[in-house]
Parts: sequence; C-alpha cells; structure tokens
Amino acid sequence: MSAAAWPSVVLGLLAWTVALWRCAELAWRAPAAAPQLAAALVQRLARDDDARARALCEALPRCWAAQCAGAALRQASSRAELAGLMLEQHSAYRSRAELGLGALGAFGRMAFPLALGSAIIALSTPLAGGAGTAQVELALGAALQCITAGLLTSVFCRTSRDVLRALAARRLREISVVSAALRNLGQP
Repeated sequence: MSAAAWPSVVLGLLAWTVALWRCAELAWRAPAAAPQLAAALVQRLARDDDARARALCEALPRCWAAQCAGAALRQASSRAELAGLMLEQHSAYRSRAELGLGALGAFGRMAFPLALGSAIIALSTPLAGGAGTAQVELALGAALQCITAGLLTSVFCRTSRDVLRALAARRLREISVVSAALRNLGQP
C-alpha cells in the first residue's frame, strides 16, 4: 500500500471504530422487549409495588427503556409526575442515541475529497518531474489506491450511519412504548 493512501485508511479506521462502538451500544447493550417490560412495570405499579418495579428496572442495567423507567421511578413523587419524568428521560436518550452519527456523516463527507487530494499529490511529483514510465505507473497505482480507499470509506460511513440511525430509532421506540404505558397508568 502506498503512503499516499494512509490518510484515507486512517479515516476509514476511525469510521470503523465509531461504527463498532455505536453498534455495540445500540444493537447489543440497549435493546429490550418493551411490551413485556411495560406490562410488568404497569402490573407492579398498579399494585403500588414501586420497590419491585424499581428492582425490575435495576435488573436490566443495560436496557435503555428500563434505565429510563428506573430513573423516572426513583425521581417521581407521584404518578402524575412520572409521565413528565419519562418524557424528560426520553429526550435525554434521544441525544444519546444520535451520538457518533454526526462523526460518521462528517467522515463520509471528508473521505472522497481527502482521497482525491492524496491522489493528486501522489501524481504531481512524477508527472511534474519528467519521471520515467515505471515511476508514473507507480504513481497511478498509488492514486488508484487513494481513490479506492476514499470511496470505500465514504460508502461505509454513509451505510453505517443509516443502519445506526435505524437502530437508534428502534431503541427510542422501545422507550416510547414503556413511557406510554407508564403515562396511561394513572388514567382511567
């Protein structure tokens, strides 16, 4: 691999790191069976068993919906206050869900121009200096590596951002299901 392609490769590695970090959070750590969790919480809260409802949330430490409900249950002094606290928790998790997506978008937008600039630099020296055919062929190969690395990084960033955005929406829907169940708890 040519030295000119390294900026694009480093950018690609950064993108992979961000994507894997967010995928681990959104796909493996945060998911929940929201309808079942909501039903179990409503059942416990309907019997005024707040301690068991909080214990259920604490038993699911990585589940975002349970974390939101647990935080709201700890802070709420009444059932009426619970709905507002769940909405507050939901908005906090919305920003947490979108963490890293902006970086992937920026990496995707930077990848191809960076690769193009690296390719131009790789080509400029041999072409400007009147180099031989072998050196020009090496420069063309380096330029092709730059463009390929940049294009692959750009496609990866855009695709992974879209996949992660869908996973984030799924986690937020789970929180919404639990939130709606707890909001409807005090209503007839």
